[in-house]
Amino acid sequence: MSPGVSAVGALRERLVTRRPGARWRADPVLEGSQVARCVALQAESLLDRGDDPSPHMELVSRRLTAAAEAATDVLVTLEASGACEGFLWSSLRTLHGPSGDTLVCHLNSIVLTRDSRGQGLGSIVMAHLEHVARDAGFAAVSLNSRADNPRVAGFYERLGYERVGLDLEKALTSSGPPRPEPSFQRLPWPQQPHASFERSPAYAAPLRDAFEPSPGGRPPSPTERFERQGELLGLVGSASRRATDGALIVVFDPFFVTLAGSSDTSIRDIVADREHAARESGAERAYVTVWDPRSLAASVLQALGYRVGRHKWWKRLA
Repeated sequence: MSPGVSAVGALRERLVTRRPGARWRADPVLEGSQVARCVALQAESLLDRGDDPSPHMELVSRRLTAAAEAATDVLVTLEASGACEGFLWSSLRTLHGPSGDTLVCHLNSIVLTRDSRGQGLGSIVMAHLEHVARDAGFAAVSLNSRADNPRVAGFYERLGYERVGLDLEKALTSSGPPRPEPSFQRLPWPQQPHASFERSPAYAAPLRDAFEPSPGGRPPSPTERFERQGELLGLVGSASRRATDGALIVVFDPFFVTLAGSSDTSIRDIVADREHAARESGAERAYVTVWDPRSLAASVLQALGYRVGRHKWWKRLA
């Protein structure tokens, strides 16, 4: 068993351990009815944000079902006074650095019922998660929040989280603005050397080939798709189809916006190359992660029409 999986097991065990006098307890999600309850809570949360949950529910159900079974994930309901007050879902992230691997507890979701919000439960749950994650061997907690929810951003700032990155997005067609997507890039190791970039002429990568059937007519698995995407796209990035509407999207590799000494003009030229290649390949939307919200790249990309979809947060556990 890897150190990361062992840490996840320790985190799960510590979360569900009963604590005398505690206001709430965590129960592991073990069966379909419990997953369905979490899905219903997510739908309620989307409705309260003004979103239509119907396009997302099948994907949410698949993800939470997989999380309940995965050795790298922790999915628990938050119970109090015999009632479910929400759920929490975290995943293992491993940062590979020059001094070894660093284990990060990535919080995918913490969802509370309407009646439980504003009562201080979120702060209590987060404090306990950080405590048990540290004891389980995690070095930090990371998470994402939607840019259109400033109240949540203020909540994490008060808890001591640092805003370390932005997920930026742009529609490449006239079909309308893109919807927020899950995080695309994992947290980088701070000492990781910057990749170099040698500018090449604009070109169109055949993104759709990544979705053609494998020999024998079998549809490619997700792993095979991403392997093909890496081969096809090279410096452009990776492509996938959105589960909610089937749109072809491209995720640009972030290295070209983290180069030391990059100029406004060079960033604009590189982005233009990639957008051209993506459009020629039929991609409808583009996404990129920038790891310094105050960087020149973040400013240039927003000037080019990229909007902030999500903020990325990080807190090192003492």
